[in-house]
Amino acid sequence: MPQSPGGVLVDHGPHCIYLAEWLTGMHVRMVGCTMRYSTLGVEDHAELRLDMSGKIKAHILLSWGAPHRRTTYSLTVARGTVLLNDDILVEDSPAGRHTWRVAETPGSRHAHDDWLPALADDVLRQVIAAATGAELARSALVVAQTITAAYASAAQGGVPYRLPGSLSELQ
Repeated sequence: MPQSPGGVLVDHGPHCIYLAEWLTGMHVRMVGCTMRYSTLGVEDHAELRLDMSGKIKAHILLSWGAPHRRTTYSLTVARGTVLLNDDILVEDSPAGRHTWRVAETPGSRHAHDDWLPALADDVLRQVIAAATGAELARSALVVAQTITAAYASAAQGGVPYRLPGSLSELQ
């Protein structure tokens, strides 16, 4: 049983949630989630099932259980698959397979100390100037609501939870 939220879902989930919306062009409407917990009481494994605007099902698997650190993103559609495995990008389509090596940037370091302070300064500037766009605010709210619903779903054994109100409808 978890002591408090804040494991792999909070650490890596936000990236996957906003990428799912961005890549599909659709909104998270519902989330189902199952989790496994470490001896420290935080989730070290989370599996999310997202309903994207009632049209696409997204599957997100997050785990700290691997013997080594690796980040993999995979998107599969009727016409093919795109897979990013650390610094290797592979596209499989009817036209064939294409593979690229993506250069590691200083920003890909785990500590994020080279870009996070500048991002925080930029967010603060936008808030002070009241210049934040509705889409940025909507995205942040959807991520927060999706993670909250994922914890509620996991507590109920994976029962899907609908995002509250019309949040998923905001443009």
